[in-house]
Amino acid sequence: MDAGGARSMNRIGIMQGRLIPDPGAPLQAFPVQGWRQELAELRSAGLDGIEWVVTEYGLEENPVWNDAGVAQARRLAADQGVAIFSLCFDWFQQAPTFRGTAGEARRRRERLFRCVAAAAGLGARAFLIPLLGQAVPADPVEESAWVDCLSALTVPLRETGLLLLIESDPGADRTADWMRRAGVVHWGEVCDLGNWTAAGLDPVKGIAAAGGRLGEIHLKDRRPGGPNVPLGAGAVDFSACFEQLVRSGFSGPMILETPPGIEPIRSAGQFREFVERHWPCLK
Repeated sequence: MDAGGARSMNRIGIMQGRLIPDPGAPLQAFPVQGWRQELAELRSAGLDGIEWVVTEYGLEENPVWNDAGVAQARRLAADQGVAIFSLCFDWFQQAPTFRGTAGEARRRRERLFRCVAAAAGLGARAFLIPLLGQAVPADPVEESAWVDCLSALTVPLRETGLLLLIESDPGADRTADWMRRAGVVHWGEVCDLGNWTAAGLDPVKGIAAAGGRLGEIHLKDRRPGGPNVPLGAGAVDFSACFEQLVRSGFSGPMILETPPGIEPIRSAGQFREFVERHWPCLK
């Protein structure tokens, strides 16, 4: 808080690959060619940090698989004075640990656990698993396997002090029950403002419902049923969402998950300015 008691704006980061995207890569992709430069350019856009991603694109080239790569990434971020807020294990959407043959499930779980260790090595505060679309247990067998995986995760999460974040499809969240059954205590939710709006739901209600469990916000704009568009071009009521965040006492980071545009660094800076214009304490 400032001297007058008003709450300052939360730190703003960006999803990795949105600032220096690889040519021809998917929108959600680890930037194989540009990840070092991206860390160096965060301050150029006025950003405080990044959400690291592990995606199917660039999976093997991601430095998270070896300690030297993790150390290099953490050093580069520190040199630039920026944070690696969290690690998003996005590959989970293509390869959930509760699906596939026994051998596939084992290998996927090994990679999941390796990325938990990498998140801690990067200096991240949180580890994010996206339970979205088809990457959700579809029957009791898959659900049992998922709870078993979560239960095994409690040990490395406790040892590293990482906050486990779960992003779920709006209005279809069974996370609390799974966490209770698995014995996971230190966990939180991610609210994607654009995805809530695209689903025809009110993200303000999603923020309020999450309460103290809200660990991270994804800043995205969409219209009901529509694609990801620049902030302000969709149907998200950002002023109302930000006012609810302040009322809820949310203190976590807000991550731009926005289209890069023709000039990604310039676009990211404009999106940060958009957030500042709509933040209640800064109006």
